Amino acid sequence: MSSHLPPDLEREIFEICALSWPLLIPKFMLVAQRVKAWVEPLLYRTIPVSPVPLDGFRSRRFPAYPASRVTSLILAKPAGFFRSCTNLENLYIADNTTALIPHFDSVSVTRLRAPCEAILRNLPPTHHFFSRLTHLELADKAWRTNFDPSQALAALPHLTHLASSWSHFIPRLLQSCRTLRVLICLHNPSAERFDRVRPFAERLAHDIRFVVASGQYGVMAWYMSVQGGVDYWRRAEVFIEARRTRKIDTELYLM
Repeated sequence: MSSHLPPDLEREIFEICALSWPLLIPKFMLVAQRVKAWVEPLLYRTIPVSPVPLDGFRSRRFPAYPASRVTSLILAKPAGFFRSCTNLENLYIADNTTALIPHFDSVSVTRLRAPCEAILRNLPPTHHFFSRLTHLELADKAWRTNFDPSQALAALPHLTHLASSWSHFIPRLLQSCRTLRVLICLHNPSAERFDRVRPFAERLAHDIRFVVASGQYGVMAWYMSVQGGVDYWRRAEVFIEARRTRKIDTELYLM
């Protein structure tokens, strides 16, 4: 397919359309080889991975990828295709999805949402995958198991932000992880569930890094945050700074 438009303008038009409606990128890739080269990288700019298709995304124009499809894609591409993705920043892995872990040798991320036990049992904290990691949300309910990730988490070289449901290791981690600036306890908004963690939370209220956030935090919240929305990390930073400067009570931990 030929075009009478200047190449730079044509590329800009296709990129704007692709970013406005990512579900159409596979169709744009069929227009011409040059268009495929422009828009295909945008298809992998934001990749939520789940064991099952995330159907709720489709009404919002966003693509969603089951883990099996992503694994097949990685295996189908030339060996250097994803290895050249050196700008990977933010990765969401749904609960109990471990199929992608063997493919992490050549990538590293700064932000990660992943199952706690699966990721930390399979990769040591010195692994290249964690070499740039600053923000980590532990996806599974770690308090339901005897697995204690505090030693591994404290060994992550650049971890500054951690979010988890209430877990037995949180007090130890606040003591042992010297790089940590924000630790968010994510809890269900029901009063009954919060009453269970309140006694533990109040013991940690003196540590301004500790914040309890109420709400539902799933793949949609993550996707919107990487598209430029204000996420709970940023809200927690503002909240902690207000405590630090005594604009609010220094022991107010419920955000």
